[in-house]
Amino acid sequence: MKLVHRIKALNKIEFVRHGKNYLAGNFMVQGLTFLSIPVFTRLLNPDDYGTIAVFTSIVAVFSILLGLNFNGSVTRKYYENDSTFGEFIYSITRFIGVFAFSASLLSLIFSTLLASFFEIPILVFIMAIGVSFFSVFVNMYLSYLQASMQSKRYATISFIQALLILTISICLILWLNEKRYLGKIIAQLLVISVLAIYSLLLLRKLEKPLWDKSHIKYSLKFGVPLIPHTLSHFVLSSFDRIVINQLTNATQTGLYSLAYNVGSILMIIVSGLNNAWVPILFRNLNEAKYNDIQKKSDLYTIVIVYIAFVLALFSREAVMIMASTKYYAALTIIPVIILSTVFIFLYQLCVNYTFYLKKNIWISINTFICGGLNLAMNYVFIPKYGYQAAAWTTLMSYIALFVLNYITARQLMKEKLMNFRFKLFFLALIIAVYFLSHIISLNLHFYLLQLLNKFVFMVITGLGIFFMFKRRFNLHF
Repeated sequence: MKLVHRIKALNKIEFVRHGKNYLAGNFMVQGLTFLSIPVFTRLLNPDDYGTIAVFTSIVAVFSILLGLNFNGSVTRKYYENDSTFGEFIYSITRFIGVFAFSASLLSLIFSTLLASFFEIPILVFIMAIGVSFFSVFVNMYLSYLQASMQSKRYATISFIQALLILTISICLILWLNEKRYLGKIIAQLLVISVLAIYSLLLLRKLEKPLWDKSHIKYSLKFGVPLIPHTLSHFVLSSFDRIVINQLTNATQTGLYSLAYNVGSILMIIVSGLNNAWVPILFRNLNEAKYNDIQKKSDLYTIVIVYIAFVLALFSREAVMIMASTKYYAALTIIPVIILSTVFIFLYQLCVNYTFYLKKNIWISINTFICGGLNLAMNYVFIPKYGYQAAAWTTLMSYIALFVLNYITARQLMKEKLMNFRFKLFFLALIIAVYFLSHIISLNLHFYLLQLLNKFVFMVITGLGIFFMFKRRFNLHF
């Protein structure tokens, strides 16, 4: 028994150690991303910024299609802990190499048509295919590192990749006199190609040179069914940039991208806290502590919604810090994007139950439905109302995603699902407080008075929440 307890204690320590490494790496990478925003928005005009946003979206799509989600099969195969992992790596790297190269070549043959579809220069599309191709091998190696618990190397590679792209991008943008967006794109292509060679060399050390087509079938069976789900998530989060660029212009795409980047600051917080929430939820579900789940999830909601409230209040100041005056037109949609992230948080609260019960097919179905809804609404409303419509269609889609996953979790869990009445009431209350603050600010003609108004609302709302719910949640300080 002592040995069992020691093993459990070791596993807990390893979980904390590796989790800390992944979180640290993620925050460093995301930190570089946000540090780069004020740099790029001052070096690039909205048109160039929008071209980079479309390029990034194309890379996301083609990385999924060229990679066939084989990187996920690497993780799954590693955990099976059998003696065939070496020949598995040998077989799938060669198969995916041939497939990705052939698919890339086919894309390049139709590059003129596809570049016209995406409304970008053909050179940008060609380089997007190159980045997508090389990303396949980098993602496979990173999946191996994650599976083998080499968290420090995983975090280090991710951070170095982001740092090199940022550094080389700035140098090239400063060097270029025109088409300065190429600086960021060329930097990404250079760095990812070198990392792909590095990844392949290290994967080769794991190989056992024995071809076995059963490994290909294994990876195809695992990866291909996930493509619709992965693409649907992409449509929800990123495809609106492509649609804006198609139906309006790169300048509006740049404005929307800046607004989305500022608004998605909350997404980093939501993702990080969800990683901490999931083990708490699963442990409490295993122990049937449903009242504890209710109370903790309500407190969790208060924290997220209040942070969203503060970010929405000071979104103007965030843009002033992160961008030049050329981007101020995007200010109006940032609160809408922040509200969308709140509904992503509420969706996660529901979907975690479905993950717990291993009913993942329903998650894919719901995501596919909402991805299609988002795509349809974008093509209907963006031509009429411009890039601002994309923020509202995204909000509507995430509300639908929350509702569908709430219904799914309700059907699966019955009365064991947490109650959402308090959460939705609190969200509605905070939205009302935000609108009151906004109306007062509009009637204040001096910026310092507007800023003071925001601080007063932030403090009063925070204190009000604390004293209203101190007894409910047994908070002691």
